[in-house]
Amino acid sequence: PAARRKKLKLLDVNSDEAIEDTGLPDEEKLEQLLPAEIGLLYCNKLFYLERTLKELEAEERKQQRTILEQPVWEQFWNWLGTLHPTGGSKLGKAVNYAQNRKDTLMTYLEDGHCSLSNNLSKNAIRPFTVTVGTACPMERDCENELSKLNWSKTLASIILVQA
Repeated sequence: PAARRKKLKLLDVNSDEAIEDTGLPDEEKLEQLLPAEIGLLYCNKLFYLERTLKELEAEERKQQRTILEQPVWEQFWNWLGTLHPTGGSKLGKAVNYAQNRKDTLMTYLEDGHCSLSNNLSKNAIRPFTVTVGTACPMERDCENELSKLNWSKTLASIILVQA
């Protein structure tokens, strides 16, 4: 619905914009939200936590991710398992995509040097892959490969289904 769509905003961990802890709703509140809204809350919670860890050394960031972010991921995967969308729907495809790539989506937790979002990486390679006026095939190939590793694309897919 249009009224709800205006309230949805995906936060960016790399943005300079101030973000607040969105928190995660209790069971009662979850029942009142669309899957897109719930997915957005999980995504924003992870981005918020990641922002709070931004200034830490890599090893400390890795440890804090385990303490702070791992439980959010566990809740997310449990919630995702409760969804039973129809097979051919966009939501069904997004849920299937996330579940099939769970290990890849969780990889950033293993190394404090890795980022939750791949936007910085994509932006870093863009100058080397774009020619004047048109994008070369290499940019599309690189972006496609990077997108496969981007968990936020998965959550965004869930979010956009309902928008």
